Amino acid sequence: MKMRFSVLIITVILVSTISVAGGSKKEELYGIWVNYEYKGSSPPFMTIFKPDGTYQDYRLEAFVWELDVEKTEEGWINAGFGPYEIIEKWTDEGGNIWYKIESIAGANEKSFNLMKISDSGNTLEYMLGKAGYAEETDPNDVKYRIYYRQE
Repeated sequence: MKMRFSVLIITVILVSTISVAGGSKKEELYGIWVNYEYKGSSPPFMTIFKPDGTYQDYRLEAFVWELDVEKTEEGWINAGFGPYEIIEKWTDEGGNIWYKIESIAGANEKSFNLMKISDSGNTLEYMLGKAGYAEETDPNDVKYRIYYRQE
């Protein structure tokens, strides 16, 4: 009985890891990214990029009152989702991985995001763009976002 339970738990963990990581089609972007300092209705405190070309945003329930969204047991709300497409990917001389991503938000708004994953793979910075891609990330810009990989 204990052996069956152990095998079941290990199987669930492996399937979960493969589904988030994308199995053999691993992109550094795939996974869960969080920033608990984002407590308001925007930006989301957690974003999940999935290998199937979709992303999911979550906001803290206490700060979103006007949206009709799915609540989770953890007090988060499913506040945004949509497809995304990797348009371009490259690695700079410092080992940082850059992406140009096009995505569609819940209101059918197209977004052009310039993203940078640190050489350690633990920090995601990006600039939102509605009219086109930014040329660089700028922490002082209102369209700048920073997230940390959730293990």
